[in-house]
Amino acid sequence: MPSRALVRDDYAQTQSLQPFAQGEEDSGPNWGRAKSALWRFKWLVLAVAILGSGAGYYVARMSRPVYTASTTIWIDQGETGPGGRGPLAGPGIYDPEAWLNLIRSFAVLDTVVSDLHLNIRFVSPVTPAVSSHFELGPGFRPGGYKLRMDSAGRGYALLGREDALLERGVLGDSIGRKLGFRWAPLAGSLAAKEVVEFRLSPIRSAAVALGQRLQPRIDEKGTVMTLSLDDSDPQLLANILNAVSQRFALVATSLKRQRLLALTQILAGQVEYARKSLASAEGALQAFEVSTITLPDRAAATGGTRAGGT
Repeated sequence: MPSRALVRDDYAQTQSLQPFAQGEEDSGPNWGRAKSALWRFKWLVLAVAILGSGAGYYVARMSRPVYTASTTIWIDQGETGPGGRGPLAGPGIYDPEAWLNLIRSFAVLDTVVSDLHLNIRFVSPVTPAVSSHFELGPGFRPGGYKLRMDSAGRGYALLGREDALLERGVLGDSIGRKLGFRWAPLAGSLAAKEVVEFRLSPIRSAAVALGQRLQPRIDEKGTVMTLSLDDSDPQLLANILNAVSQRFALVATSLKRQRLLALTQILAGQVEYARKSLASAEGALQAFEVSTITLPDRAAATGGTRAGGT
């Protein structure tokens, strides 16, 4: 009897479970269980959603878009001769590889860095009223600096390495004159207790960094050069490319002019040497004619000898 009851109970449990399993398969996903799970872990789901949204917003705010600009420079090679090159063409200046070296040379990039103040980098963002008045003299001291305003927004303190005090003054006066700065922000351009941190690098170091960023390409003939550059500031990007192109044109024109003058002097020397050689030859010919004018004619002397013998 106990064994039969046990069998009957197991059979009853099996029969009661079968309809539930069939109904679960027929009805599809159990949305009730999903809702209950979401409700049970609602705070965890909410925390994950908030953290994900915050991380995405932070990345979007911190990441700055990178722009690419390019310009094309046409190079006049002076191709006038039948061989495809003019008389001033030669190795070095007119070689395509030489043009690439020229646009990365310090004769071009030093001037661009100095004119656009690319060796001045503000760590903290400043307004154009502050940065546009910053100039550097020929003997400025590179390094990191801080400009700290007082509580009234009128006086300033210029700090150097390890916040060492270098200068005090009133906003509107020239800042850092002993350090080679030519900086005079207008009064009221900086707020009270504002701190402006900036770094100054040597012009040559900034020129090397700019040369590494430039991407020049030139065709095989050396007549068309394409110059590309990437930066997060589109206005600065355009200014750099324009300045590099203009400076490159000036330096290339100066080199071609110097080569023209040098070749002109060489040709003038060769013409003078040829003129002197011709004058010397003409003088020797005249001297020979004078020395031999009293001598009998060789043909006549030969004919006379033959006639006398006959």
